[in-house]
Amino acid sequence: MGKPIANIELWILDAELNPVAAGQAGELHIGGVGLARGYLNRPELTAEKFIQVPWSKIKLYKTGDQACWLPDGNIEYLGRLDFQVKVRGFRIELGEIEACLRQHEQINDAVVLVKDQALNDAKLVAYLECVDTDLTAKAVRDYVKAVLPEYMVPNHVVFMAALPVTAHGKADRDALPWPIPQSIPVGAIKPELKSTSLAIAQLLRLAQDVLNLSLSPDDDLFDAGATSFTLVRLIEQIRAASGIAIPIEVVLQQPTLAALSRYLAEHSVEQAINLEQALLALAAEVFSIPGLTEHDDLFDAGATSFTLVRLVERIRQQFNVTIALDAILATPTVAALSAALTTTIQQEKTTPYGLTMVKPSIINLPTFEFEPAFYRRPALASKPSALSQAKLAQLLSLLKQRDVQGKPKYLYSSAGGLNPVQVYVWLKDDAVHDIPAGIYYYHPVMHQLHLISTQHGLEHAFANVDLAADAQFGLFLIAELAAITPIYQGLGQVLSVLEAGYLAQMLQSRQAELELALLPVAVSGFAVIAEAFQLEPSQQFMHCLIGGLADWAQPAPVLDVSLTAFGQVSLAGIESVIGAAGHAVSFPSQQQRDQLHEQHRQLRPCTGTALALDDSPVALEWYGARAAKRDYLDQTIPLSALSGLLSLLRPQSVNLDAYLFTKLTAANSLQFYLYAQEQGVSELASGLYRYDLAAHGLIPVCSQLSQPIKSCYTPFNRKHASQAKAVLFIFANKREPVFAALLEAGAIGQLLLERQAEFGLGLCPIGGLLFDKIRADFTLTPDDELLHSFVIGAVNTPLPAFWPFLQRRALSKSQQQAIGIIGISGVYPGAEDLAEFAQLLQHGKTAFTAIEFNSESDYRRPIAADVTKTFSQHWRFFNGYSEFRCGVI
Repeated sequence: MGKPIANIELWILDAELNPVAAGQAGELHIGGVGLARGYLNRPELTAEKFIQVPWSKIKLYKTGDQACWLPDGNIEYLGRLDFQVKVRGFRIELGEIEACLRQHEQINDAVVLVKDQALNDAKLVAYLECVDTDLTAKAVRDYVKAVLPEYMVPNHVVFMAALPVTAHGKADRDALPWPIPQSIPVGAIKPELKSTSLAIAQLLRLAQDVLNLSLSPDDDLFDAGATSFTLVRLIEQIRAASGIAIPIEVVLQQPTLAALSRYLAEHSVEQAINLEQALLALAAEVFSIPGLTEHDDLFDAGATSFTLVRLVERIRQQFNVTIALDAILATPTVAALSAALTTTIQQEKTTPYGLTMVKPSIINLPTFEFEPAFYRRPALASKPSALSQAKLAQLLSLLKQRDVQGKPKYLYSSAGGLNPVQVYVWLKDDAVHDIPAGIYYYHPVMHQLHLISTQHGLEHAFANVDLAADAQFGLFLIAELAAITPIYQGLGQVLSVLEAGYLAQMLQSRQAELELALLPVAVSGFAVIAEAFQLEPSQQFMHCLIGGLADWAQPAPVLDVSLTAFGQVSLAGIESVIGAAGHAVSFPSQQQRDQLHEQHRQLRPCTGTALALDDSPVALEWYGARAAKRDYLDQTIPLSALSGLLSLLRPQSVNLDAYLFTKLTAANSLQFYLYAQEQGVSELASGLYRYDLAAHGLIPVCSQLSQPIKSCYTPFNRKHASQAKAVLFIFANKREPVFAALLEAGAIGQLLLERQAEFGLGLCPIGGLLFDKIRADFTLTPDDELLHSFVIGAVNTPLPAFWPFLQRRALSKSQQQAIGIIGISGVYPGAEDLAEFAQLLQHGKTAFTAIEFNSESDYRRPIAADVTKTFSQHWRFFNGYSEFRCGVI
């Protein structure tokens, strides 16, 4: 815009009408001798637009334009304030969407409005005046999606012969139609869908009621104007009507009523497995051979030994059975394979799926049993008293950034140490003494709470409303993507979800010492409450824990954690680190990394009064033990140590639903592979192995990788990757809930790092891996995607005496002492009754005293003055008792 002309004053002011600093956005105001007195015959508008600022007697005109001062004194125009809106928690410039649409060669003009804001389901509606009447809503949405973020894509597209205009020739926004006239009748069903017309008709009626839309079965729901919030409501209505819960990712992949109808038909009746047809379908899928029959020779049809291995793996995954490759090589047809398996079924014990388990070669690992207490998860206390402020401060102290050897450190891992995940605390009425209800941002450097909003009735946004109603507080984990994407680019979102899993696991692993219960929950309607958090477009909701005082007498409820409701993350980014030309994506230099760290983008700028919290320091040994290790001892890893580490992934032996980490996916949803370097692990040959969780064993996959493992790492990670002795990979099938798998992988990563020192190991999580180089070496399906990986080496990390080992450890000779076991039967050491004895215990008082004597047998005889060697033990004597009897009750 340039600079103000003579006799004209330009001011850029904030919402409180104070001048802003250079570079800061505000509203442009005009003053000076050229300023008009007001609008003719419009006193209300004059009072609104012509104002007097509190710090001066001058009058200014509010332009409604957003602008900022540039360093050279010029003004930059940023757009119209009245066109800037907030939709589902994101600030959106409607003019930016309109400008994008007008660049389309078939669109003459465009107006974008926000509708249904009062219904908590705001929709972006694009009204278009087009050259070509063949342009479709889907084509328009795809065009905008390629240029602007997902949240700026219009929900509805309305084609008009001409946009209405005012008398001055400007677009008349008030004259644009809403609701949109419907042109497709509700009952329009295509002839080819008659076989499922009953289900389709039911879905059409549900869609009309819930979405307020008229649809045909093959209409894209998003193109028709549905939002994520209304789709969640539709899914809930379908579940209530049919008893079948449709995963949100099914809707996202095929957002049509016809696809939903097919899903309902496939899952409405439990059908017996036809072995031959199932194998035929698998073979056709793996070999990509259309029209394959059960009698075709698989090799003649184009199969190779490599694709046969993939078929074996697909059979194992789908039917929970591993078959010998020889069974296929002898007679390579699906019919022969089915007959051979049928014969074996008749001779041997069958699996629950009706197929015989043929055990593959497996290397059994030493078994580990951990203390049962570490598997316990408490329930929320019923009708609890209010938390003390100190209790909340103690919990949040675990998230505080601390100085460890001159560097800022946290108790959980973060890619590049960028820590993009922010924590917002939701407090309910009377939840915490002396802290009002509301939504607070926790500042990890200052250890303070900053009030964001006084809104606190958020229970309706949770998938499990009853569980949320029992909670006293919630922790919302929200990623500031601007703090990580400059370094990790497209991987930033995926790594932020992983970090949320790390952070949540760290908190949950300490709930016992805090006497709190922390439960993961799905927030299916976050879009409804997003505005209360006052987020920027670069911030994205990741995860939520609800909490309160714990009831350890009750187990934690079995949660239906539909975590895909948090958003949609593409796993393709993990394997897209290699560009189309086969060259690795270049990462920023160390100087660029340091510059980003200095900007502190992970911290939310805060103003106003802050609530300072009392600090509960955490022993620094926790930071050292948990830290990622990049320097390793030049020695092999003991197989027993590796076995202990892998045991952390298994459920408790007596309770297969209990894990040491937060389990968010179905059993066996994640797959684990281990690569051992040459002479990397004792008693284990080098090569690639698949870890069998149930059998606690390693199944050989291949003796060596097709590419050196260190060539798969970026230069930043290559040094410690080459020193490592083993690599652990975590995979998930992308047909499973993506968010849940990523969060669980992050929880596993936190558990492995927290416990690595107990096994004499050191791990380093790796974010960027050029996995395509070696993907063919793994027995993976096309739908299997790499989530996370770790390099592993031998490290000697001393642990303090207070360390809570997972395994009960035998005491050394120097640590062993004689103990006395006392049964209470009406006699209480140092007390007259049980109540007094309980008070002694609560206050840490002991009734045991040191008694010195000159022989172990003559402990009652006073020691002689000339005795130089005495025995000193701690005893409590019960005079008058000559015998104690022990029994089992």
